[in-house]
Formats: sequence, structure tokens, C-alpha cells
Amino acid sequence: MSEAVERRSGAVPALVSGALSGVLYATLAPAFLAPLQAAGRRGGFRALLVSGGIALAACAGVTFARLRAFGVPFGALDVLPGLLMPVSLVAALVLVNVPALGGVGLAYRLLLGAGIAALGTLPALLPVVAGPDAVAQLERMFSAVAEVMTGGAEGLEGFDAAALAAEFRMAMTNGFVAALLFILTANYWVGVRFGHKAGEPPEAGLRSFRVPAGLLWPFLAAWAATLVTRVLETGAVEVVAWNVSLPLSVLYGFQGLSLLGRLAARWIPRPLRFAAAFTLAVLAVSPATGLAVAIAFPVLGLSETWIPYRTTKEITDEGHPEQ
Repeated sequence: MSEAVERRSGAVPALVSGALSGVLYATLAPAFLAPLQAAGRRGGFRALLVSGGIALAACAGVTFARLRAFGVPFGALDVLPGLLMPVSLVAALVLVNVPALGGVGLAYRLLLGAGIAALGTLPALLPVVAGPDAVAQLERMFSAVAEVMTGGAEGLEGFDAAALAAEFRMAMTNGFVAALLFILTANYWVGVRFGHKAGEPPEAGLRSFRVPAGLLWPFLAAWAATLVTRVLETGAVEVVAWNVSLPLSVLYGFQGLSLLGRLAARWIPRPLRFAAAFTLAVLAVSPATGLAVAIAFPVLGLSETWIPYRTTKEITDEGHPEQ
């Protein structure tokens, strides 16, 4: 097979992955990066770039269609703010997979990617959380949504739109980087899993993931600073502390999930693993238990720093043995 034919045959899966990513962006947006990572896993960095370009074109079409559906007059430049999020996340995923950074630990690459995504999305975020009328606009938005859902203004008794707007603004300010890191990391691992080629030897995948020891002290220092901000009025320091402690907690949470998967493979019979995973997913999304699960995973991952749960070594995705 000639090189040109081989290149064309390899481009088809990348195009399909890019189109699938666009469909997911329109229907299940947080998962739209997974097909791109799968394309990169199967076809290499070039396939990731091709599928990423197709995905962004599809995202632009989806954004354009949504603006038209709202019936608001807009120009070509009005589409750009809506594209900041997908463009930034695709750029972050590309950065994570850059061959030149292959020697850098995955956790560091994910943190760097999330930081790039946050900076790229900042122009769209600032008007929502820091604009002069940000809280008032959020309050009007939540009131309008609640009115539609309850069937009229008479159904809004007891609904505090102002409090909800303030909580939403605080969550966006303190947890935005962590949310981007979670989306990036989850899509990375799903893409790696589904991008596995038939006939290839099995890879360790998520079950090999470990947070580097060098991030332990930044994690502890960030949470210490975060606790201080709960007692003292520290202004911008609070935002910085939360946006360091929460992303690092996300990484330790994935290490906890990695460890749990490793232990499940060892101790839970294969027919029962799906039921166990489903039960855990239900607990994670339940309002009653979701916070407990969100805390338990990082704590479990962090505890592995001192407790050697894993007694055997595996080859990680970077090609090095687990430490």
C-alpha cells in the first residue's frame, strides 16, 4: 500500500471521530473530547489533530444553530465566545498528547492542559462571575428558568434566586479549573480505553495512574491555605487557594478510582464488577451521598502515599514501571 493511500485510509477514522465528537458536543458536551483521544490513541498525533479540526468545525456549526434557535440577531464574531470552551479544551487535549512532552508525567501534562483551557476560557467566564451586573443577571436567569419549570410566578414561593446566583458565582470562581481538569482527565481515560487497537497487548490504563510524589506538598499547602481562607478574609487568595487545591484533589480522586479498580479486579468476581461499578455511579450522582463519594476518592488516593495498597508493579502509559 502506498504512503498516500495509507494516509487516506488512516484519515477516515479520524474524520469519523471528529464528527462523533461534534455530535457529542451537541448532545452530551462534557464527553466530546473522548472520540478525539481515541482517534489519537489509534492513529497517532496527526489523527488527533485532524479529528480535532473536524470537531471544532462541528462545534462552530452547533453554536451557530443554537444562536439562531434563540432568535437573537448576531454576527459572525458573536459565535466566537461560544467557541472558547471547545477550542480551549481541544487545545488542552492536544497539549497532553504532544509527542515532545512524552517524557513529562501525565499528571503534570493534565494540569498544564487544564491551565491552558482555563486561560483560554477566561474571557467568556469573567463577564459571568466578575461583571458589574453578574449577580443580577444570574438572578434573572435562574428566576426565568424556575418560572418556566414551575409554570408561572406563583410557583416561585420559597425560591431564592439571589442566593442561588451567589452560590453559582462562587462555584464557578473557585471550581472552574477543577471542572475543566475533570472533563479533560475523564475524556483522556475514556478515549484511551476505547482507542485500544484489536490485537494489541492489554495496557494498564487508568489502573496504573499515580499522582507524582512531587505534588503532595503543593496539595497539602493549598488545602492549608484554603482552610485559612475559611477563617480569615483573604480576598483573591481564596480564589487562588481553591483553584489549586481542587484540581489537585481531582487528580488524587482519579488515583483513588484507579486504586479502587485495581482492588476490584483482584477481589471482586468478574460477574459482579458491573453491579459494583453501577452502584458506585449511583452513589456518586445522588444528592445524599455524592459529596461523601467526592471526598472519599481523593482521600483514598492520597492515603496511598503512605499505605502501599498495590504490591505489584505495572507498566504505566508513559512506559515506565509504577513507583
